[in-house]
Amino acid sequence: MLDGKSRVNGLSLSANGQITPAWSVTANYTYLDSKVLQNAADGSPTDPQKGAPLTNTPKHSGSIFTTYKLPFGLEVGYGLTYQGKFYMNNTTSATNLVLYEVKDYLIHNAYLSYTVNENARVQLNLKNFTDEVYFTGVRNGATTSPQWARVGEGFAAIGTVTLTF
Repeated sequence: MLDGKSRVNGLSLSANGQITPAWSVTANYTYLDSKVLQNAADGSPTDPQKGAPLTNTPKHSGSIFTTYKLPFGLEVGYGLTYQGKFYMNNTTSATNLVLYEVKDYLIHNAYLSYTVNENARVQLNLKNFTDEVYFTGVRNGATTSPQWARVGEGFAAIGTVTLTF
């Protein structure tokens, strides 16, 4: 937890649209430049966290998803999500300048959807179909509290049948 002051400058871009009447694309990108300006040691002549990046704050992240509708009722989609590396700790003393990183990750998703008729549709979603192991958050904890990590969702296949009356 940061009790002092921090700054995050960033940029977020997104775009979505129809390339053709059958083909759509959605994309986004985020850049975050985080920095500790002052830690809780207010007034201390040395501030080991000053200038360090904030924890759990990736510099780069983004995603893209595209779908295409085939003329015979089948729709296919593919997307990927990227999150850059982030740090799980800040420096804690003038002698402990080591920053521990959580690696970046890339997740692939896909789906197939078929419109049977105006009242019935079937869909299959494949989430993280490469079964990438990744972490969405990490807490380094003090010596008196345990460390933990949130593991991202593994491979999943989800089938859906939609009926309308």
